[in-house]
Formats: sequence, C-alpha cells, structure tokens
Amino acid sequence: MAQEKKKGHLRRNLILGVSAVVLAALLFIFLAPVVPTTYIEKEPYAANETYTEKEPYAANETYTESEPYVVTVPLSYTVAGSAIQNVSGQIASDCVVIINNTDASSGTFSVTYFLVTMGGATATKYSYQFIPGGTQQGVWVRHSGDYIRNFTYSVAAPSKQVIQYHNVQKTREVTLYRDVEKVREVVKYRDVEKSKRVTVVDSITD
Repeated sequence: MAQEKKKGHLRRNLILGVSAVVLAALLFIFLAPVVPTTYIEKEPYAANETYTEKEPYAANETYTESEPYVVTVPLSYTVAGSAIQNVSGQIASDCVVIINNTDASSGTFSVTYFLVTMGGATATKYSYQFIPGGTQQGVWVRHSGDYIRNFTYSVAAPSKQVIQYHNVQKTREVTLYRDVEKVREVVKYRDVEKSKRVTVVDSITD
C-alpha cells in the first residue's frame, strides 16, 4: 500500500514536471523578445533598353543598261581591180571598176570616173550597178570621141540600217535597310535589402 502511494506520488511529480517544461516552452515562444533582421528581396523596376532595328528606306540607285539604237552604215566592199578596154571599130574606150560586195546586204554602187584622154582632155562620168551581197561585178562606163589614156575613180557604197548597242546610265528607286537605334521600356529586377522584426526563435530557425 505504501509502495503504491509512492508510485502515484512519483507519477504526479513527473506529470507536473513535464507540464512545467511545456508551459515554459510555450511562454518562451509566445513571449520571446522581438529582434530586427535583414533579408534580400527581388524588386521590379522600369528601365529603358536600347536596341537596334532594321528599318527600310527609299533610295535612288544608279545602274547601267544596254540600249539599242539604229545607225546608218555603208555596205562593206573591196575593189578587185580596174581596166581600160578600147572599143573595136570605134574611137571609144570602156572603163571598168570591179567591185566585190563583201556585205550580206545588196545594194546599188555608184562610181565616179575621172578620165584623161589620149589627147589630154579630161572628163567626168558616172555609172551605177546593183550588186547582190556576197558577189562581185564590174561597173562599166564608155567614153566616145577619143581613147582613154588613164583614169581614177571614186566609189560610193549604198547604206543600210543596223542596230547597235550602247550603255545608258539610268536611275531607279530601290528599298534599302539601315540600322536604327531605338529605346523601349522593360521591366528589370534588382536586389533590395529590407528589414523586419522577428522573434529570437525565428531568427535562430532562419
């Protein structure tokens, strides 16, 4: 009986002791002193940011273009030779200039003859001959009343129109691009140190 009484007494003391510890802990938590502390927080702020952007613009560009035009040129030819032939049974001479039309085009060639007779007289005569392209023909003229001692001549070739090309400088409007510096508003973040008051317990556990 005395022993059971003793055990009950010990149990009661144990319960009282534990309760006292719990109560002390609770009082320490709720009644603990408050102390200041600092911490870092990300804070947004507006800032200007510079960036580069491609921007189109109209510009004049100079360029060279091959452009056709029409020109008049003489047919190409060569003179293969010339000769004097006295006319049989007459006091007359035939003079001939042999022309080789080396051009692809055909045309009428005219020859002016500057004649010198056996008697020393001079005369000028004209003759014409159509000569197809790529062929050779003689252009003849006859002088009567005296024989021809010698002569000179001048050939006038027919002309044709051909297309030739030359470079012409022109201007056109084109779209080009350039870098333009611009500014825009962006949101950035910075570290800000702040303070707060916490209990001693919180400062220890942090």
